[in-house]
Amino acid sequence: MAEDSRNWFEGLNTRLSRRTVLRGGVIGGAGLAAAALIGCGDDDEDEPAATPAPATPAPTAAPATPTPTEAAAAATEEAAEDDYVGRAMADGSLYPYNYPEPAGDPKEGGVIKIGVSWDLGAMDTALQKAGGSTTTPDCTYNSLLGFKHGPDTGSKLSVDLEPELAESWEWSPDGTQVTFNLASGVKFQNVVPLNGRDFSSTDVLQWAERQSTTGVNTGAFGLVTDMATPDANTFQFTLSAPSPDFLIPFGTHFMSIYPRELVDQDLLATQAIGTGPLIITEIEEGSHVTLEKNPDYWEKNLHGREPWLDGLEFRIMRDSAARIAAYRTGDLDYCYSWPSTPRHAAELLETNPDYIVLADPVVLNSGSWGMNLTDPRFSDPRVRQALHLGFNRDLAIQIIYDGVGTCLPTAAWPFVYDETPSFENGILAPWFTYDPGEAQSLLQAAGQENLEFTVLTTDRYLSTGDAELMQEQFRELGITVNFNSVDYTEFNSQWVPGEYPEVADGWATPSSTGAADGFYWEQVHSQSPDNRWYINDPEIDAWADAQRIDLDPDSRSDTQRKIFDKLVAEAYRLETIHTFSLTSYPPWLRFVRFNGPYISYHYFYRFGDSFTDVWLDK
Repeated sequence: MAEDSRNWFEGLNTRLSRRTVLRGGVIGGAGLAAAALIGCGDDDEDEPAATPAPATPAPTAAPATPTPTEAAAAATEEAAEDDYVGRAMADGSLYPYNYPEPAGDPKEGGVIKIGVSWDLGAMDTALQKAGGSTTTPDCTYNSLLGFKHGPDTGSKLSVDLEPELAESWEWSPDGTQVTFNLASGVKFQNVVPLNGRDFSSTDVLQWAERQSTTGVNTGAFGLVTDMATPDANTFQFTLSAPSPDFLIPFGTHFMSIYPRELVDQDLLATQAIGTGPLIITEIEEGSHVTLEKNPDYWEKNLHGREPWLDGLEFRIMRDSAARIAAYRTGDLDYCYSWPSTPRHAAELLETNPDYIVLADPVVLNSGSWGMNLTDPRFSDPRVRQALHLGFNRDLAIQIIYDGVGTCLPTAAWPFVYDETPSFENGILAPWFTYDPGEAQSLLQAAGQENLEFTVLTTDRYLSTGDAELMQEQFRELGITVNFNSVDYTEFNSQWVPGEYPEVADGWATPSSTGAADGFYWEQVHSQSPDNRWYINDPEIDAWADAQRIDLDPDSRSDTQRKIFDKLVAEAYRLETIHTFSLTSYPPWLRFVRFNGPYISYHYFYRFGDSFTDVWLDK
């Protein structure tokens, strides 16, 4: 790998020398291990792991005798660097995981302009999960609970709930009933047909009744036996059994609470009017969505006052080159899907050295090809296994991500293993390696020597180039892969409900983002609406149900490991390659961090939840 001479502490965008990669380093926090960055298969991961030398910041002048305040500040800064930078370096990341918020008093006014890659879809969050469908409602609605976020959220490897519409909550002694105490003084936006009316527990009940029976989020309510409203400010769930992950879905944008008027008047797909911080003022498909600050917003920011900004604008820019150019010149304050690779990040910093690039720890693969397992070709495990063996992931990682990538399963592994899964340590054996000869033997045994299928995809996923590389590699085995590239909204209409005809190149975002249950029930249970891979395995179903209500952490992890291992052994999903998820921030964009673990707090969805504390230093 080519050496990069950037210093890590120069603008916190320093890049680790790419000659050496630490493999399987351990991240602190709940015993979670870091993801390895080298490709799987026939690579040299059996060599001893090398430990990178500590980075040394450029020397700076220091007062001869620091005051106690200065010493405390220096200690805080050093701790922050150890947290944000040291852990990322130990994992082999080229970029830090976070950075301290710069000093300076917030400024009032301004509109944050965000260049997005999606086009607007139907905004009924019970039926949709795509960014173009859920991002705008996130700005106008609130959820019962929230996720802690921002510059001070630490290691990015745990999800911490915080109050939102529910200012507090309590569990019954037996763990089967949770009572939410709703915030007082909450009103819906003063927009027809809500007209600023009061929010109450009845709104939560009516929303929950629909969410639990309609659409793609019903799995989160699977243990609910009763819902009640003891009074206008109190709402209760009663469960059939205690569940360690039950509350987490209610902090996600998938569970933002919409009013009954939009349901009754059949407006939910085209309008989003809630209790949230922003009011939609204009929507033009293919062009923009503009929103103004809700003047009657009930929730204060961290300074105990109303939001700083006047509004927000999503500029729909499907042309990535135009979007990136606008971001580099400062016409945009944030840019979707850029940088998406280490190479892109280096290009950005060459022209904009004062921008910040951050990485997320890699603990799963958020992309995989789903196969219609009701199709006789793909119900045969030999065909699925052949596809795994015929994909040279190491080569793909070198070509697409300059060697900085992974080949991990879609299920988040830190819940079940203490080391990064690999082919060499046996966790990903025998299919996560490259063996074209064995792949051809399996295809011949299955009678599929001339296998041909069509992959449902969208231009966004084809743009990275890994799908075409897979197509070329499979062609060498006699497999013909065709692509049906459709509009992103059309793609999600088939991918999200798991209704594609043959194969689909999709993403994985469970409702319980940040929770083990999202990966070990929602994604794999045959009755889960988030199971997009046609998995229908009675043994996995039984394990998924058992872990869902197991309060013993060790026992629960053992059961989840059985699910993880069987998913790998049966090759139910064809995982693609992945690099560190990267985000970048211009120096004037303040108090924004998309740093939630396991895709729980992602730039594709959470600008509304961030809005109250964001300000522009312009």
